[in-house]
Amino acid sequence: MPTIGSPLPLSRADLEALSAVSPLDIEAARALWVSSVPARWKSLLDSQTVSPGASLTTPFVWDASSRRYIELRTRRYVPFMEIRNQAIEPLIRSAKSSARALGAGLQETGRLAEWERAMIEQVKTAQIAAGLASNGGVSSVSEDDKEEIAALILLLLLFLRVFALEIASRKQAIDGRLLLRSDLYGAAARDTFEETRRFGIATYLGARDVQERRRLGRAEHCESDEELEGCIELADLGWQPINSLPRLGDTPCRTNCRCHFEYRYKNDRGEWILVNDSAGSADILRRLGVKERIE
Repeated sequence: MPTIGSPLPLSRADLEALSAVSPLDIEAARALWVSSVPARWKSLLDSQTVSPGASLTTPFVWDASSRRYIELRTRRYVPFMEIRNQAIEPLIRSAKSSARALGAGLQETGRLAEWERAMIEQVKTAQIAAGLASNGGVSSVSEDDKEEIAALILLLLLFLRVFALEIASRKQAIDGRLLLRSDLYGAAARDTFEETRRFGIATYLGARDVQERRRLGRAEHCESDEELEGCIELADLGWQPINSLPRLGDTPCRTNCRCHFEYRYKNDRGEWILVNDSAGSADILRRLGVKERIE
């Protein structure tokens, strides 16, 4: 067992600064995305935004009015759960693999500061990639969106700081449990994808009466414990005001949560309209006179 070194000398102010999303961070996130996801999704973060009379050339485009992607070739909306299952899950697997490689390096060398620095970079980059994917890609993400992503990153870096301090104090062993705990930071990209989408729905559709509900995914589902409500109980609550239900991970199953959110809003006639997540036809392209040129 190697001698464990000291963690980085980081204050909360340092972590807040490290959480900020810069242009270089976005480029790193784009590179991670391209290296991690299947071929179909590699261009997603480069999607153009639909606008009147626009000439569109990217395989996917972003409809800001509905907070959804359109696959230009088929002119149909892309279900968000399709993106999560086919792109975010491979991103998570890549992030877990990287974290485990860093953990193996720490087990061999004991260089805690080096491990912590690399984990901060890895955690941050994966969360930015997931946040960009839920917000229309690089060209569509706003400063408000970046601040929301940064807030989610900060929360993870605070947890990571505790992780590092517990390694330094020997409270956290550097055996297989180290690797299992590291996995949680990779899995957090699932929550970031859902939470940044929820932020976008609340912010950009928020002038309307918007509600949310949690839906169970294909997994074993947790029940309430002494501290937190479980996924089953939360799904049973049905429709609630947006941002009133716990986020993914604020349940006993933590970042292993496979639930997702659905949304609805009231139209001008007081009717509830479900924010559709099916592969329906994107009539907005016709209405706005969009021209597409697919390479």
